[in-house]
Amino acid sequence: MKKQSKKSYPLNPYLYLTPSVDTKCLWLIAVMAVQVIMLFLTGSVNSLLVLFASLVASFATEGIYSISLPTKKFLWQSSLLRGLVTGLLLPSTYQPFGVFMICFLSLVISKYMLKGKGNSFASSWVNPAAICVAACYLGGATAFPPIALTPDLLHEQNAALALIQTGEFPRLAIDSAITSRLNKFLFSRFGLSVPDGYVSLFWDSGSIIPAFRFNFIILICSILLISANIVDGIIPATFLAVYLILVRLFGQTFCGGLFARGDIFLAMLTSGTLFCAFFLLDWPGTTPTTKVGKIFYAIFAGVLAFFIVGVGTSSAGAVFTVLVTNVLSTIIQSVEKEQEMIFTRNLISKSLASYQEGGENDFGR
Repeated sequence: MKKQSKKSYPLNPYLYLTPSVDTKCLWLIAVMAVQVIMLFLTGSVNSLLVLFASLVASFATEGIYSISLPTKKFLWQSSLLRGLVTGLLLPSTYQPFGVFMICFLSLVISKYMLKGKGNSFASSWVNPAAICVAACYLGGATAFPPIALTPDLLHEQNAALALIQTGEFPRLAIDSAITSRLNKFLFSRFGLSVPDGYVSLFWDSGSIIPAFRFNFIILICSILLISANIVDGIIPATFLAVYLILVRLFGQTFCGGLFARGDIFLAMLTSGTLFCAFFLLDWPGTTPTTKVGKIFYAIFAGVLAFFIVGVGTSSAGAVFTVLVTNVLSTIIQSVEKEQEMIFTRNLISKSLASYQEGGENDFGR
């Protein structure tokens, strides 16, 4: 008698097509931590105090909410990420106590009124960090001063360069040396030449809002997140393409300027555009699920950003863009669910018809 071979079965025989929400949360926390380290290295004490206040408000809200739950589940990962993103989007001139009070009240309201089903990182249909920043803006808009951009500067083909030359953006001591080497060994191969100052603007714009400062680090971290499948590249890529194309084509026409002369560098590096594209628009639970829905969602966000953020230099326009787009997302998701139900019903109907037809054929035999 042949002995049966023993087979071992894994306790967890499942493969995940995408990282879990908790995994995505931890990755995003790690990326935000890089921003915090840069604040330490640059001695941005006021920004760190504002960040600490938003973190305390986020943890306090989560603690109170978890007590009211039967499971008493405290989501420290989502609390940490929410506090970090909120603090990075607030200006260093905001009073920390005001940040705590406004963020705490905003999060309490969003927890109990704007919460979806369950208590998880992805259960909210609207970005909680955006709600806090918008509330802080409404409570003290003077703390969010935009960059002064006169019509004469806007008519410049390179408005960002004009602001660099006027001293609006600080320059690194090694800016000229890095720029000359990049022009010699990289850009010259394509017949291009980058003026002094852009390296400094790309590395640290000097904004009072931390999320607007370190664009180079944001871009590198975003590439890593997309490569690791933590962030869906469809939404940020479509959003940036639509917004920057509109800025390039119509950035000057509204004030009597020329067509197709808008400065995309100014739009991309001065209003938190990159931060918004990669860390706010793709917030778990606030985006459509289908590819078509995501593309439509991102196109709408890009068009809306052009009218709210404009050609750049806005201090809070990106946040309000996210909030309005989140509302549209609920409509898109409702359509997606309806289409999914129709597809499921049709599939079941076809399966039943095929089964009945097969049964009748068998009976006839």
